[in-house]
Amino acid sequence: MFSWMQTLLDHRNHGLRRRPGRPEHQRPAYRPPIVAAIKAEEDRALFEEIAQSFRWTVSVVPSLTEAVAAMNAAPAPLLVYDRDFDDVDWRTAIAQAVAQHPGICVLLASQVTDQYLWNEVVRHGGYDVVLKPFRREQLNRAVTFASNWMEWSARERARSLRAYK
Repeated sequence: MFSWMQTLLDHRNHGLRRRPGRPEHQRPAYRPPIVAAIKAEEDRALFEEIAQSFRWTVSVVPSLTEAVAAMNAAPAPLLVYDRDFDDVDWRTAIAQAVAQHPGICVLLASQVTDQYLWNEVVRHGGYDVVLKPFRREQLNRAVTFASNWMEWSARERARSLRAYK
């Protein structure tokens, strides 16, 4: 095989050579720690139940203050922020989280969602909107896509730093 083809294949496999008998889609997934700031007790319980079923490392907290403390303890977490908090506007909370934690990925949990809300979330530095009440498949899809984005983003930052040196 040509050396450039092997380099391309190694890059596609994230620098790991495939092992015989193990398909690429069975690679262990990147799972960042998740901090979920959710106001309602029943929504927190449902989120924890779903998180346990997928074996996510999650810290579910009832306030923004506790979420900030948990985010400071976890390296580059994924934040799920409830839109229903009264003390801090969700736009401000997302913008502050993104400013204080580069590389963070923020999902906004909301009872209603539309294109306008999604545009606002992205404009303030968030990643996506998750509909409440939480549904297992939808939450898994959103967390998986966000995790994949975080993994890709970290790889690209590292690659650009190596290229810059």
